Amino acid sequence: MWSTPGKARELSKHFIEYCRENASDIISRIYLIEMRESPIYGLRSARFIIEMKSGIQLHHSIMSIRGSLNTFTALTGYFPNRSLESEYEKLKELSITFIDSFITTKWKLKVEPRIAKKHPLYNIYKRYEHILKALYETTIKPSFGRGQGILHVKSKFASNVKVMRVDIAVSAWFKGVLFNKPSVKLIEEIVRIAESYFSQRISQESILGEEDYLKVYTFN
Repeated sequence: MWSTPGKARELSKHFIEYCRENASDIISRIYLIEMRESPIYGLRSARFIIEMKSGIQLHHSIMSIRGSLNTFTALTGYFPNRSLESEYEKLKELSITFIDSFITTKWKLKVEPRIAKKHPLYNIYKRYEHILKALYETTIKPSFGRGQGILHVKSKFASNVKVMRVDIAVSAWFKGVLFNKPSVKLIEEIVRIAESYFSQRISQESILGEEDYLKVYTFN
């Protein structure tokens, strides 16, 4: 099923070139983690870790299936010595959707499960929703061309009782683009609101060892 990643290597090369031309002001390094392809299904993919000049790390995946391009960008981390439990003792996790593409792509702030509608973490996102929505409407939407767009932006929070921390993952799904620079600002703002709620900076796992990535690209 899987073959030597010739086309996937081209995909990776195009991504690096695009970032050098369009996002070198915000990117410090890019680590190439994996390349895969399957000629049978017309599939090629590449995974990266992007180290931003702001200090955060993004997980970035690109998948092309018979010419259809899908991209996934995610910021993962945790808040040590924190919990989601407030007056809702049984609430261990919640997810907040900001942009959804059900029927049509639009801004739609919603939380799951429904009991979380009264959770103070969701309330603080409602308080700053106008800032996030304005960023989406004025900066992100205009950045896409024909056949391009953002399909989904979502954040997930989960209490990890074993190590006493709250894990967070903010993810975005795109079509037709290798990388969308304006969306990074939205992801960062979503995390910044969480940081204000938990009263601490987000923590992330350290960069992989040399044996865990194929190549590293440094940006000036």
